[in-house]
Amino acid sequence: MRVIYEQMFQEFNRVLLKNGFSMEKAQVCARIFTENSRDGVYSHGLNSFPSFILSLQKGTIDISSQPVKVEAFGAMERWDAKYGPGMINATFAMNRAVELAKENGIGCVALKNSNHWMRGATYGWQAADSGCVGLCWTTALPAIPPWGGKEAKLGNNPIVFSIPREGGHVVLDIAISQFSYGKMRTYQLNNEMLPMNGGYDTEGNLTNDPGKILESRLALPIGYWKGAGLALVIDLISMVLSGGRCVSELGKQETEHGISQVFTAFDLSRLPGHSEMSERINQVLDDFHDTELLDGFDRVRYPGEGTSHMRKENMEKGIPVVESIWNQVLAL
Repeated sequence: MRVIYEQMFQEFNRVLLKNGFSMEKAQVCARIFTENSRDGVYSHGLNSFPSFILSLQKGTIDISSQPVKVEAFGAMERWDAKYGPGMINATFAMNRAVELAKENGIGCVALKNSNHWMRGATYGWQAADSGCVGLCWTTALPAIPPWGGKEAKLGNNPIVFSIPREGGHVVLDIAISQFSYGKMRTYQLNNEMLPMNGGYDTEGNLTNDPGKILESRLALPIGYWKGAGLALVIDLISMVLSGGRCVSELGKQETEHGISQVFTAFDLSRLPGHSEMSERINQVLDDFHDTELLDGFDRVRYPGEGTSHMRKENMEKGIPVVESIWNQVLAL
């Protein structure tokens, strides 16, 4: 089943307004949920919308709050998100990082007491659309064991890199687990096994069964010990820069809220040789594409290239939806 972009946006907007959002905030959240599904990230679009509304009704998100500046250090600022909607906080923080970058060449905003930002790539695309290189990440509840451990001690902390380009931005959005929890829920929803082991079951055995990994909350880190180390340093840097909660403190909560995030932007127009940089980026990507392919592959794609193709297809044909979840939204 496919639903056109505008219809999906209007339904999300309707439900958010019914749940007390202002028109401006409702439109920001509705747009991000719709664009996530449009770009093929259904786990952080339509599929997450009913649970987002449930979080609102539980009171873990304060829809009336506004981020407050706590401290400023030249091109870096600390903000308190006051437990507002994560998508609105993240959009604001990246926009502020871009403003600082336009003034100083670089801008960094560290945010504490925020909530889930849904798809991290949203803010990478936002920076790239403004002509900036973007770098951002977020902390999360414990969901990954340290290498050699069998308890979840590390957050599955997504990290995003983006490079602006006229022919299509390069945007890398990765979780620290081999498969994000959203992707594993999608596999489970489709009654499919993961194509390779993605975590541990409750007995500590590696498995490609998404349901068993979701039950154990023990996802396999990318690069094994390297991914575990990356998750740890992301958490530490987020805590140091924002002054917010670290993963061990988040782990004492029943729900994921009050998380810390960092948003950094670099204004490419301030760099010497900026006019030639686009050509050099294209040369790198041309060389990247010019490779002999393995059996079963028709091409290689740079990060963000597949998103551009998916975006075009879903705008033309409509956005694919799981009918039962779409019906949940219609009934909200």
